[in-house]
Amino acid sequence: MQRAVSGRAARLVSGRQLSPGSSLPACSRTSSRAARLFIARGVGGSADAAGGDGGGDAAAGAPAPPPLSTPPPPLPAGIEPALAPFASQIAGRRFLCTLCGKCCTGDGNVWVSEAPEAARIAEHLGLPLPKFYELYCQQYSRVPGWRLLKNDPNSKEAQHCIFLAPDNSCRIHAVRPLQCSTYPWWPELTDVSQWEIEKREICEGFDHPDAPEMDAPALAAAAEQLRAATVHDLQRKLATPPPKKGKGKGPPLQWPWPPQVP
Repeated sequence: MQRAVSGRAARLVSGRQLSPGSSLPACSRTSSRAARLFIARGVGGSADAAGGDGGGDAAAGAPAPPPLSTPPPPLPAGIEPALAPFASQIAGRRFLCTLCGKCCTGDGNVWVSEAPEAARIAEHLGLPLPKFYELYCQQYSRVPGWRLLKNDPNSKEAQHCIFLAPDNSCRIHAVRPLQCSTYPWWPELTDVSQWEIEKREICEGFDHPDAPEMDAPALAAAAEQLRAATVHDLQRKLATPPPKKGKGKGPPLQWPWPPQVP
């Protein structure tokens, strides 16, 4: 099960921006469990903007800077138009789960919606919903309608997900949180640099040599997961109240409210 911020990689999504070379804990929670910020990608500006005094003809003849990211490969035939914007962000990538368990350990958070996710997991475990909250969720969440899963109290520094089994399987795989089931197709991991960091620092399954290339059906399924993860993340962010003015230490937080939907 993957958590949000790299190492539980998304525990989706406390929003932490990572830079190349930074060190992360292990995979599926918000990615170290993944919650990272969306990274705005762009292409270099005009020659005039890049120049300066004295640029002259030499600057005009200089080669243009390369784009910040490689354009995605063309989409295979059969991708629905509604999924094309999502498919184009992940086309050409490959993933294979090796049951390394790193996505379910390390720093990060796994968010579940009270309805339907928490209710579905509680039913699967044969527990009343209040008992599920008591046993498996943190006592407090400042986001109405959402809960944070606990860590395994016996894992200490490793911070294993409470549902991670000794063989690195998920004890509730059939009803695991959407944040986990959609990994690695998270909005924050569509950025090439974030994908490479996750691959290098956390999950060996990214672009694994044994992972098959995605044909049209597989790409469509991954695009569906990316769309679901995007909606899930935005729903939680929209439910998050802005911090009260003057609360906490230091200067007031700069909080864009309401959140901007990409």
